[in-house]
Order: sequence, then C-alpha cells, then structure tokens
Amino acid sequence: MNDGGYTLWVGGGIVRSTFGSSKNEISAAGCKWQYGLISGTQLAGENIHALTHFPNLPWPKGPFISRALPGSINEGIKTTVAPFINIPKLRLRTIRRAYSVGLDKILSEHGLPKAAVFYNIWFHTDDVFNRLKRELKIPCIVIAADYPDRTRYGYLFENALKRSDGGVYLSWQRFDQSQKKYKLHLDGGITKIRTLQTKDRTETARNIGKPVILTYSGSYHKYCGIDRLIQFFKSIEDPHLRLHLTGKCDNERLLKLFRSDPRIHFFGFVTEKMLAKLQSETFAFVNFYLPDDGSTSGKFPSKILEYMSFGKPVLSTETAGVAPEYNKFVSFFDANNPSSFQSALHNLRTLAPEKNADQQQKVFKFLKINKAWSIQGRRLQKFIDNVIISGKQNK
Repeated sequence: MNDGGYTLWVGGGIVRSTFGSSKNEISAAGCKWQYGLISGTQLAGENIHALTHFPNLPWPKGPFISRALPGSINEGIKTTVAPFINIPKLRLRTIRRAYSVGLDKILSEHGLPKAAVFYNIWFHTDDVFNRLKRELKIPCIVIAADYPDRTRYGYLFENALKRSDGGVYLSWQRFDQSQKKYKLHLDGGITKIRTLQTKDRTETARNIGKPVILTYSGSYHKYCGIDRLIQFFKSIEDPHLRLHLTGKCDNERLLKLFRSDPRIHFFGFVTEKMLAKLQSETFAFVNFYLPDDGSTSGKFPSKILEYMSFGKPVLSTETAGVAPEYNKFVSFFDANNPSSFQSALHNLRTLAPEKNADQQQKVFKFLKINKAWSIQGRRLQKFIDNVIISGKQNK
C-alpha cells in the first residue's frame, strides 16, 4: 500500500562516515543496522526520508560544530542532517533544537509524512516524537533496539514506546512479553553472505595440530563479559588454541589482561579489510554477553548474524534476547559455567567435516530466506502499512 507519500525515519548516525568509526557515541553496528533496514525497506517500495545527526564525541574530542560533510550522506537515502554546537554545556540543547528545525524543513518541503519510524527514543528526538504523535496525529512506530537503565531517559523511552502506534523489537524476550497490539520482531539482517569462505570451515576442522583461532570482535563495555571469556579461554590448556580480539578498548586493566596469555592477540580497532582477513582465518566466532545482567534481555547481539554470514561456527552465551530459531545454527553455552564453553568448543572441533559442511549450507539457506535486509525491509514495509490502515480505521 504505497500511496506515494513518504515515511519519516528519525535516528542518529545514518551517515556513511559513522559506519567504520570508533569516534562516535552511537555504535557502528547501530548505524549500519539502520542503513541496512532503510535500504531494504526502500527496495520494498517504501519512500523514506531520514532525519539524523552526526553522533560525534563532544568537543574537544569531536568537532566544535557537528554538521554534514561532503561525501558523508548515504547515496539512495534522502537525508536531512541536523547540525548542532558540539560543546558539552550546550550540546544536548542544540541537538534537540536542531532536530526540531530539521523537522520543520522536511515538513515545509515535503508535507506531512504518512508515518514516522524512530530508532529508539532519545532526549533529542522526544520532542519530534511528541509533535508528530500529539499535534500532527502521524502514526509513530518505535524500534526498540536498546533498553536503557531506569533513569530519566529510560522512562522517557518506555513512555514513548507505550504511546507509539507500533513497536519493533530486536530482542525476542521483549517482543514476546510486549502487550502492544501491533508489534514486530525484527532482530537484524545481513548485506551479503561470504560464500568465498565455504572451504575454510571444513579445512580448519581437519587441520589438527595447526592453530585453532577463536575471534571476538565487538565492544568491551561492562555487559560484554570479556573478563569471563578470557577466564574461560585460559581454562583450556591447549597450545594450539588462539583468541583474536578486535575493537576499540582503552581500558588499561583489560589491556593488561589481554597480555596475560601469549595465545591472546589484541588487534584493536582495525579497518574493514583487515577485519575481513582476520575473520577469514578464524575457526569459530565468539559472542559473549552476561545474561545474568537484566539489561541484556532487551538486546539482540547483532554480531551473531554477522558471524553467521561467514559460514563459520558461532559460539554464544545464552541470552533472552536471542530468538529460539537460532538454536539450530549457534552453539550456545552457559556464561556462568566454563565447562559448558569447553564442551561447546570441543563438539565443534570434533564435528565430522561432512557434517560441518552440511551445517554451513543450512546456515546460508536460513540467512538468505529470513535475514537478508531485502527480506527484513519487506516485513517492515508491510508492518508500516498495517499500522497506517489501523489508524485510519480507528478514526
């Protein structure tokens, strides 16, 4: 039901320069996630205009004025970037103002949107949400990518999600427990499947006596459990086992921990090309979250899908945010039990090569049918239509 109107997408970081940068407030994964879904939804026929800002770190680490730069806007996505003064005392106030001005500009040039989609709700986008929802009566959909702590921001987020016309949830548990009439579980997507790596999975399984590389690529915040992952890794006394770590980490305590075992190699923040090389050499990827922390139930670890796209085995802690459909493709282990990790890894290393290859093809089929961004975009486009139709029927 594309009636020729447009859907407004509101979320920070929908600009190309944020995708591979370690110098932003919003994770590169969150920026890429939005870009992937917007692109897929447009392929399904939805006309989207994005309102965003550069999530630079506050000055002096970031620029004094945050604005659109030449070549920074993604091709194929109509985008309005909200410029703001990036100094700490004025920053939040000027971002909020910039979003309001950006909305005025879009409305004056394109008229009212038929719907609005918000990637999370932040202090700086709450005013836009309230104006569209309360004053202009525009159907508003909130994507619940993260669930913040019970702070002022957390309550603002929950309140907007409750008042929204539809909710999109990355977390399976949050989707399952949601009481909203219109809700959609959409955890993530993939841009491509790395089919060139198909031979590596079986060959690595046969290479007894050669290094067996586990790769962790991601965040080092308090929920990721990197301390415990290293503890589990060090409990396995195998000279052939390696743990490769990539990503930004400025924590000196963790850096010292990384140096405590010569089998652990920390590469830091690497280029996409270098990351692809490291990932092609790995035997299995590791995703580690602390499921005993309540905040993880509201998240979906997007790294799982990226790891699966390489056709390599994936080891992951059990978290409530991951849907049951992944049980067939991911080797889950208990984050509180090193023996569980050891057992899961042992099972992967002893799996017959032909079964390994068969599992790889099942993973690729699952991803193509269910997780391509074009597929996910089509699901969101239909969801937007359903929310709009419901709103018209209830008037």
